[in-house]
Amino acid sequence: NSRAAAIEDEGRFVGLLTLADVMRVPQEQWLSVRAHAVMIPTGQLATSNPGESALAALERMQEGDYNQLPVIADGQMIGLLTRNDILRFLQLRQTQHIRGDDDSGPPTTPERVPQ
Repeated sequence: NSRAAAIEDEGRFVGLLTLADVMRVPQEQWLSVRAHAVMIPTGQLATSNPGESALAALERMQEGDYNQLPVIADGQMIGLLTRNDILRFLQLRQTQHIRGDDDSGPPTTPERVPQ
């Protein structure tokens, strides 16, 4: 259910083609227009890297109103991170009480209040 495709040139990631990009092209040109002409080039893309936290990526998506971030390593797109992916992960983490690297200390329990 991806709404974007990686565009490569000689094995190098050069841009991202989204459904919105394609929809801006008049339908009578769909068979003749090249992906390079309507894609978002890498220089104009917000991207992520494999070491970035999910929360930092989500914040960047919200700030720039992006629906997805290509995950880039050594000039190659190795994945596409979407808002839904991150939100599902955070929801799972919360429901399963999974701790992340940014959590500190033992899991806490609510304080008991004298009655």
